[in-house]
Amino acid sequence: MNCISQIHNFLYLGSMDSTKKNVLLNNDITYVFHIGFTISESDKLQHVKYNYIDMDDNSFNKDKMIENGLIITQTINNLDLHKEKILICCLMGRSRSASMVVFYLLYNNPKLSYYDAIIFIKKIRSISINQSFADKLQEYFIENG
Repeated sequence: MNCISQIHNFLYLGSMDSTKKNVLLNNDITYVFHIGFTISESDKLQHVKYNYIDMDDNSFNKDKMIENGLIITQTINNLDLHKEKILICCLMGRSRSASMVVFYLLYNNPKLSYYDAIIFIKKIRSISINQSFADKLQEYFIENG
């Protein structure tokens, strides 16, 4: 599996390896949400904005996951998407970051179903969202339509 996958012209989903300088440069990434892992200062590019998101598969907290989804989505929605390229990544690029991409898609496309969002992403990248994350995402978007 590639370390980085393009979901939209401005949005990428990836693993920890997608934060390597050459990958960021090759894909013109300007903003990185790194979920559950830190990036050392020496591994960062000066022109890229980095935003650490605390989200652990093992200490799951529904409210924190929803809060993270809102932070990521609102930040992306406030960026100039004609100029910015955003990477959302976690260790493997399959669960935590994928759940945040699903959140972003559902939030911005109210007619899109959870399953349609999953199918859309799976056509581009192999993902396997933690069942607790999947349940909470579906619950949140059913409640908040």
